[in-house]
Amino acid sequence: MKKIKRWVAVIMVCLLTLTGAEVAGMDVGVKTVQAKTLSSTKKKAQKAYRKFLTKNKYKYYRLWDIDKDGLKELLVTDGKDRVYNAPSGADVYTYTRGKVKYAGYVGHSMSGVSYNRVSKRLHASRGGGGSIEEWYYTMTKDKKIKIVMCGAYVDGVKNGKIHYKCLYKGKRISYSKWLRTVKKWTGQKIHLNYYRNTAYNRKNNMKM
Repeated sequence: MKKIKRWVAVIMVCLLTLTGAEVAGMDVGVKTVQAKTLSSTKKKAQKAYRKFLTKNKYKYYRLWDIDKDGLKELLVTDGKDRVYNAPSGADVYTYTRGKVKYAGYVGHSMSGVSYNRVSKRLHASRGGGGSIEEWYYTMTKDKKIKIVMCGAYVDGVKNGKIHYKCLYKGKRISYSKWLRTVKKWTGQKIHLNYYRNTAYNRKNNMKM
């Protein structure tokens, strides 16, 4: 019981710590092995994203390859809903079939959006009522945001101890495996920063 409470407290503190980073125009410079995408397609997507940002006037943006297919998605936010001093989430648009199309939303009012420095996945999380959910994002085949959940849910009390039902990717896992997974993710996550949507950044900070 004490061990469970201790880890729940640690995870919640980590969530609050991650949300404290300022929004700034900085490039995290991550490296990863990704699927190949034609440079011509990347250039077309870059041009389309610039046009979209110029026309729609979102305050902040960031490019990120959410499904790791080699072509980055466009994250945009007005920054009004915030976790401490950072946007709590962003709308996602993707370039597909020659057009910029809406794909979904990433983030949460409790955690904001972070990225995993190892897997390069975008993460978010929430907790309450003794239960905690941690997840990362990918995309479906038709280019819509998909959540991959790893959650621990209160499932009753036995012999004075809280029991949890733990699920990862829709399948039941042990509490110890859930704890290892969440602890690993928490140690690898870094808060995601955004660029301000200015003419300078649209010209110089749109690396595909």
